[in-house]
Amino acid sequence: MGSFREIASKMDPVATPSTLRALIDMHRWPPTGERTFRALCNRHGHPEKRERSFLFLNTYLLNVWIGSKGGRGFIGVLTGGLSELGELEKAKKPAVGDRARAIGRLVRDSYDIALLTEVFEDNVKDKILEAWPDGDRRYVVEDARRSTRKASGLVTISQQDLLRGKELHEYKFESGSDKRAEKGVMLTRMDIGLESSQLELYNTHLNAGKDSARRFQVLELISFIERTHDENNVAILAGDFNIGAFGDKVYTGNPYILLRGGGGSGPDFDSINPRFSRFILDRLESGDYPDGMSEYEVLIELLNLIGFDDIWVQRNGTPGYTKKLDEPEIAAQICRPDPENPEYCNDLNVPDDPDSFRPEENTSDRIDFIFMSRPQDSQQYSLDFTRPRRVRHERRAGAPKRDEIAFLSDHLGLAINLLISPR
Repeated sequence: MGSFREIASKMDPVATPSTLRALIDMHRWPPTGERTFRALCNRHGHPEKRERSFLFLNTYLLNVWIGSKGGRGFIGVLTGGLSELGELEKAKKPAVGDRARAIGRLVRDSYDIALLTEVFEDNVKDKILEAWPDGDRRYVVEDARRSTRKASGLVTISQQDLLRGKELHEYKFESGSDKRAEKGVMLTRMDIGLESSQLELYNTHLNAGKDSARRFQVLELISFIERTHDENNVAILAGDFNIGAFGDKVYTGNPYILLRGGGGSGPDFDSINPRFSRFILDRLESGDYPDGMSEYEVLIELLNLIGFDDIWVQRNGTPGYTKKLDEPEIAAQICRPDPENPEYCNDLNVPDDPDSFRPEENTSDRIDFIFMSRPQDSQQYSLDFTRPRRVRHERRAGAPKRDEIAFLSDHLGLAINLLISPR
């Protein structure tokens, strides 16, 4: 691949660049990198170039019922009749087995690397892995358990490249029903066949709900990445953050009080990372956020501080809603099929106004993200990525409980192709 048109079409088949400057800007450059068309051609035509398809997906595969038994909290895989379990709150998601197997086949057939969340139970993980006959080459790192309790639900799969080790940080701050699952962040390092260079894969899932725990988890997450990331490697952070890109301003008023979890008596940000809490306080006082900061803005500022960028903003720029796919009216608004490739959403045909189609308390938003660390001169390889897309895989006609969920998940997946070439 060496012509301008070939490279431009590969990098963005939706809004294909027409100028050399735009095409150069779609690539990632270290501080002293040569930004020329010749350098682009060398990357795309390098004999050792590797291309890997990448997917992040919140799977919506919770397979338990939660409720009470004899006045005590109960959680577990549903094995018996409802009468013996007492009054239950429905947490078990529809058609878990059928969707798990279909997600496994999707990854097997279409993606070299997949980061999945909400795979809490071993039996669900095993259904995903049924897609690969014994002996097929794949590498899996996960933290599933027999039941949801104490499992963050994180699974990372690589079909071509070896995954090395696992570092799991379970968030110390948690609340609500999410306490039953020790949500956290999992780091896996992937060999890419270029000497000692590796690709770092961070997979995470943060608390849902309107509470302060998630705000502290963000600081735990950023602190964990800062502690474990090797700047000689490129790092990808993907996850369901449960933080809306269009969320409300929650850091307003007196920032010294707002950065405390339980008012004046609860834990504060300084208990996790004083440098980060001071940084956010400075941003609040800078005047750049006169109306206060949203959770997303705090997340972006902290990731920017340690050198990570939201690649959807960089390379797509549409609203990119990712949740409420299980509600047909919302699904029809946020993700119409791309006429060129119906497996993807049509980026050019979504509501421009985030509130134009959403009922008051029944919103969609962009809460699933892929972040990537910035290039460094010390890295031995270049990593570029194609336009991020939202994946919309409908279930087959006649699939069990298709009337309850017509897609593989209630979230849209995020997909990119990674283009890796030696420098």
